Amino acid sequence: MKKVLICLAAFVFIFYGCDNKIQDNKYNQEEKQNSRTSIESLGKDASQYFKDDISSEKYVGRLIFDDIIEKEVTVNTKLIKSIDRGRIYTIYLDPIESVPEERLNIGHFYEQGGVLYKINLTEENIELLKSTGNLPEDSRIVCQEYEMKDELDEEKGFHQYININDDEINYHSYNNNTESGYYESFTWKKNIGLLSYRSGFGAERDSIELRLLE
Repeated sequence: MKKVLICLAAFVFIFYGCDNKIQDNKYNQEEKQNSRTSIESLGKDASQYFKDDISSEKYVGRLIFDDIIEKEVTVNTKLIKSIDRGRIYTIYLDPIESVPEERLNIGHFYEQGGVLYKINLTEENIELLKSTGNLPEDSRIVCQEYEMKDELDEEKGFHQYININDDEINYHSYNNNTESGYYESFTWKKNIGLLSYRSGFGAERDSIELRLLE
């Protein structure tokens, strides 16, 4: 009888131990699947700063090139590529007389997890984002939900920083180590997109100022 009880106890121990291990494995697999789903869907959620895959909005523009142009202009947004981890958009102006074509292109932007990066659109950079998820070395954060300090402070070189005013996110950059003195600023608002934009060179040469029409 004693041997029977021992065997029965051993059986119960083994059965419940295996059952718990099976439950643990099942739980772990579910957790991994949930985590994987969360990561994979991060870049597939609705954009926070681009309302549509293709859109055109009216802005008040002030452009200084050969002449000073003050007029209503059209700013276009277009989805270039959607990948597992995010989306790549381009923002550009409709043609404007006396404004060089390269200045009509505001830039290419990679959106991932509520952060916007300005990137150079090359096949190598696209492949890098697709295959590894790593950002190109020359990419810049131009929109995020927390402030970013200017790392150079008083030093000469390429400066960039982000400040937040209520629900508006302001990115500023400038280079005070070159003769050109190029500067660029974006103001973003979640669920609306680009509120304003400024760029140009020293003394406002070849400059563009845009403000979204309300």
